[in-house]
Amino acid sequence: MDNLEYIQQNRVNILLKIIKLLVFVISMYSLIRLNEHNYFQASIDIAYVFIGIVCYYKLYNNPQLYTTIVRFLFFISILISIYVLSSLHDSPMRFLWIATVVYTIFYLFDKKEGIFWTLYIATLLLILMIYNKNILAIEWIDFIILLTNMVVVTTIASWYAKVEKESTQRFIDAKNMLTKEVEIKTAQLQAKTKELQELNNNLEEKIAEKIQENRKHEEILFKQAKFAQIGEMINMIAHQWRQPLNAISTTNVSLIVKLQEEEHINRDEIINKLNRMSNYIQDLSKTIDDFRITYNETMQIDKANLQEIINNVIELFSNDLNYSSININTKFECKLMLEISRNELTQVLINIIKNSEEAFINNQIKEPFIDLETRCDDDFVYISICDNAGGIDDDIIDKIFDPYFTTKADLNGAGLGLYISKIIIHEKLQGEIWVKSENGYSTFYIKIPK
Repeated sequence: MDNLEYIQQNRVNILLKIIKLLVFVISMYSLIRLNEHNYFQASIDIAYVFIGIVCYYKLYNNPQLYTTIVRFLFFISILISIYVLSSLHDSPMRFLWIATVVYTIFYLFDKKEGIFWTLYIATLLLILMIYNKNILAIEWIDFIILLTNMVVVTTIASWYAKVEKESTQRFIDAKNMLTKEVEIKTAQLQAKTKELQELNNNLEEKIAEKIQENRKHEEILFKQAKFAQIGEMINMIAHQWRQPLNAISTTNVSLIVKLQEEEHINRDEIINKLNRMSNYIQDLSKTIDDFRITYNETMQIDKANLQEIINNVIELFSNDLNYSSININTKFECKLMLEISRNELTQVLINIIKNSEEAFINNQIKEPFIDLETRCDDDFVYISICDNAGGIDDDIIDKIFDPYFTTKADLNGAGLGLYISKIIIHEKLQGEIWVKSENGYSTFYIKIPK
């Protein structure tokens, strides 16, 4: 909306208010005229009220009729003003109509038309004075004063119209400046939005690339972990084989001595020793099979008893645990057959128990023990592994599942065991794993869906 449109809208609103005011005032006059039995004047007032009401509703419903309606009302007002001036000689208020009409001209019309109608009124009055000054019932000096008042009111109205126009223009300029500022900010916001959309699109691509990189990184970590596990497996096989091999060697030496030194050989004793050697060999073969199943890379889902899985893991550590005088206490409250990857869960349990064993040795715990418990509810299986290996410091407990984090920097492959365990539990077994430590005790908790 420009300056002229804004002024025009204000003029329409003001004219509607003026019409309402005139209708109200002249309605009061008509009642007074009727009370005074001045029916002719009352009829004129009522006609004016009717005209005002019709003009009001026409203008209210169609503001485009503003110019037509205001000229019509102005013309009617002039007629009434002249009538008042010529007929109500005893009323001192009759000249006020002229000032009111002149002021209204400059507000409701533009400046040029206001000057035209002012000159028209002044000319009309002048003609009446020249024709017969008794019509207006005033002297020339009063007429000059009247014209002078009209000029003064006209000048003031002109100034006011100029001030209104300038004020309105400043308002419009401020509004336009604000609108332009809003448009600039909107354009900037749209640019930022577009930039953000492009960033989001690029971000999706970068996230996809990062996920792919992480997957490759995890594959590398798994391979490194497997190499580390191979080393652990060799060490554990060596521990498991040490006693049977010593027994086989001792039995073999005993047989050789008997065959070399004794003339009469007890056949039953020889057979007994050979059978014992055969049993030791079967134990060695069983050890190989156990480790082959445990470290098999194939993730095979089958039905397994949780107690059986845990007992097999304990059996793998039996020589190490006995050598280090570590007691393992078990409490199996969950004895259900579960559809689970035996190998994956076994690998997690081995990593945790192996860490406990190393912590016992490093911290020189005198009476080491591991409490291993299971329980289950309608939806999940819970495993807890608690040791008294000295606990985990508060400043590192939140990092122990991070890759390559370790307190054993001199060991190859260290720092991957618990990370791999977390990956297995979270991604492969769809479960959770966490740890708590206090007062020298550490407890790992595993939660797996049935």
